Amino acid sequence: MTIGYAVWPRREFFLAPGPRLTHVTHPRLSALLNEVAQASELATPEELYLIPEVNAWISRRGGRTFSGGRMVIALGLPLLAVLTPSQLRAVLAHEFGHEQGGDTILGGWIYGARLAMVRAGQNIHSSGWSGVLMYPLLWYSKLFLRITSVIARRQELIADAQAARIAGPEVAGHALTTTEAAVIAFDRYLRFEVLPVLDRGYRPPLAQGFDRYFRNQRDLAIETLETVPTQNRIDPYQSHPPLKERLSALGCAEAVRLPQSGEPSALSLLENPETFEADLLGRLTNQTIARRSKPITWEELSGPEGIDLIHSKTWDVVFRESGPRLSGITVQDLAGLAKDPEAFGRKVIPRKMLSKDYIAYSNHIVGVALARTLRKAGWSIRKEPGLPFQLKKGDATVEPFEVFSRLREEPAAAAWNKEAGRMGIGLLDLGHPGSGSSQP
Repeated sequence: MTIGYAVWPRREFFLAPGPRLTHVTHPRLSALLNEVAQASELATPEELYLIPEVNAWISRRGGRTFSGGRMVIALGLPLLAVLTPSQLRAVLAHEFGHEQGGDTILGGWIYGARLAMVRAGQNIHSSGWSGVLMYPLLWYSKLFLRITSVIARRQELIADAQAARIAGPEVAGHALTTTEAAVIAFDRYLRFEVLPVLDRGYRPPLAQGFDRYFRNQRDLAIETLETVPTQNRIDPYQSHPPLKERLSALGCAEAVRLPQSGEPSALSLLENPETFEADLLGRLTNQTIARRSKPITWEELSGPEGIDLIHSKTWDVVFRESGPRLSGITVQDLAGLAKDPEAFGRKVIPRKMLSKDYIAYSNHIVGVALARTLRKAGWSIRKEPGLPFQLKKGDATVEPFEVFSRLREEPAAAAWNKEAGRMGIGLLDLGHPGSGSSQP
């Protein structure tokens, strides 16, 4: 009775994943959607939504758990920011490949079955019979997930083949690589660029900032993809094949290296994308905070006033705690201190930490002290999305939060004192910004 009730099909209630886009208000995106639908010999989806993730999906909504409904497609605003229109065409063709193959109906059945298993487990546990009944349910659930994951991976390769047929294998390969690299980059972008600004009560342009961030970080994201070891044994529960397998199936294994493209961003297909950003950012974080925050441009955030607005309070806290312990330490002393960053961290951080935390936090303390000291000496500061803080004076450039970690490498340490002397900053006291020579 308990299991039967849990697995009985429920009516699925669809909750909009983001703002809905209409064919009238976004004619260019709709034209591309119609073109790919026709090439796939399918009708145009009834509904199109904008979502806040690096993702795209097609599904059937509004029917019962195991049947029918209307065709719905969702496109991520961050994904549009990094894809070209040609690559978006490949992504749409891939999604229509799922619909053409009947995956959306099967996907709804699988999703419903997984929910039913979760409900069954919860009901069994609450009934007090978990010790007796959970083991067969757990065994069956694992078997079900293994089998459906094999099917899902096969479906992805078939959908990739459709993308290659409609957009071309190389474009489809580049779209796959860009998407996977963007997933890695977007998480970092949110944590290190967007959330610190939102915490101060300001809302930066989400898509425009990610476009800049990805341009500056895409080589690093690609390197991350390339360093992922080839798995001899695929995770049996993984629903997507590894990127290298997908590229190999397309016949474009080298597509992991992205060429520079003269095409604009696919974001150009949207009309006034900035009007959706408060809603989408709220879905990623908190709707109330996102809507109440003040809009601010990345140009404003990149300059000294924007940097002070977002970072000065945090830097002041760090310097109040460790600044007195930096007294007497000059810029040229950093090369020697970087040889044992843990010992340096224990000296300047007045609280207990793990060894690795002393090392990581010492980099931050040196960065804060360098930034404050060089600004007092007349250097200008700038911060672009995806790039480190930069201090400049004349033709000299210092990246304050990168210096201490780089000085652990012997060649960099050997050249530091000479370089610091050339820039006229070697004798600046990190504990007393403004003291010492600063003349080049």
